[in-house]
Amino acid sequence: MANQLDLTIWRKRQEALDKAITDYDQWLQGSNVPRASTFRCLLKNLQAFAKGQFDFFCDGFGLGRLREDQNQPPAYVLWATLDQVASDLGFIQQAVAQRLQGTQEMRKTLNTAEALALLALSPVKAMLDPQTTVLAYFQKFPSVRVIPYAPVALIGFPFTCTSVPRDYLAIPHEVGHYVFWRGKSNGKRIRQILKENLEASGGPEWVQDWGEEIFADIYGYLSAGPLMALSCQDLQLSLALDGLIEDDGEHPLPAVRPYVYTTYLEKKGQGDWGDLAGRLKRRWDDRMGQRKLDSKTVKFVPKSLKADQEKQLTLLDWLLHPSEKKLPTLDEAITQTGSVIDTVSEQLGIQTEGWFASLYVGLAGLANLDNLYSRFEDRFNPQTLNLPAEVPQELQLPGWSWTDWLQKIYSDNKVQVQKPIPVETWLFVLLADGWATKIASSWRR
Repeated sequence: MANQLDLTIWRKRQEALDKAITDYDQWLQGSNVPRASTFRCLLKNLQAFAKGQFDFFCDGFGLGRLREDQNQPPAYVLWATLDQVASDLGFIQQAVAQRLQGTQEMRKTLNTAEALALLALSPVKAMLDPQTTVLAYFQKFPSVRVIPYAPVALIGFPFTCTSVPRDYLAIPHEVGHYVFWRGKSNGKRIRQILKENLEASGGPEWVQDWGEEIFADIYGYLSAGPLMALSCQDLQLSLALDGLIEDDGEHPLPAVRPYVYTTYLEKKGQGDWGDLAGRLKRRWDDRMGQRKLDSKTVKFVPKSLKADQEKQLTLLDWLLHPSEKKLPTLDEAITQTGSVIDTVSEQLGIQTEGWFASLYVGLAGLANLDNLYSRFEDRFNPQTLNLPAEVPQELQLPGWSWTDWLQKIYSDNKVQVQKPIPVETWLFVLLADGWATKIASSWRR
């Protein structure tokens, strides 16, 4: 198939992106944008990474060094690689533009978001690269970009944080994702530890697929406290009824996700908050009752199972099939989620210091948990949180090597390189530890 591919046009596309990065870096050199050295370091490393990735696949397929995959043919792989490079360049440009063109209020909010993210990272600094830093930018939904070419958490957070402090609660969860992908415990990647422990537990595939999100939920709670649990409930309620029992293959089922917090609290203790787990559980049980969702009887279709069945049957046909009796109930999902929580909280032993702790002083006795929101927003300000006045450390990295990174990928995944390189090997390179978001893949690959 590769000999039918016009590699010349793909090379021209790569060269166009390479020039765009060079031109933007030259413009930055003469600008007065805050944190310019970090942005320029990111651009140079992105450029080196992009060329290494593209050459590996373009030359690999062109010269027959890589085995081809029908599901992900050469043209798709090259497109996914260049598309992700362009996306990263876009995120960097977006972050720069907001610092240059944003209002004073926006720039102040960006500084606060970065300070909060650093505070959420600070308890696990020993697990991360010593140069780890953050770059925040506004966007319509919270996210984190995990990049392989620099120890930077690119955190997107809501525009609404300029006037709605509770929306900063999106940040600690996203920081949890960064720790999941980049953290190490005793020299071993946290992601790999969780993967091995979940596989050893023998739990169903669908709950293992939720592992990353459960990790980030727990990390967020440890950082930001009870409001994380409360806001999670309210976020799920924004979904339509069928959305509450729809498994996306990544997040805990929305009807089940609030129980991640209550289960964790029941297992680890609740301190001054007494029966917080019980209060949160009763609140969510009540909301589910209003939606007529009985956790003992309502069943759901795991995405992994649905994908297999839909090859032969429509979903409606399959639900009417006798095998429907084998579908898990919401209660079973809650129980299975508990085993993942054990793995995250006990076997990894991650502890953080709540960076919102001062906002909760004297609030444990509130009769109505919903009042936490207003109390939180009344008290929220950078002075209350003791945020550092200085900006996050600037990135000053020596020349980044794609070849060194490739050898590390092979080493981390215990790859024995064969010729031609098999699909399962070059997929590690393509996915790049969570970088290639266009490629459908579980975090457990």
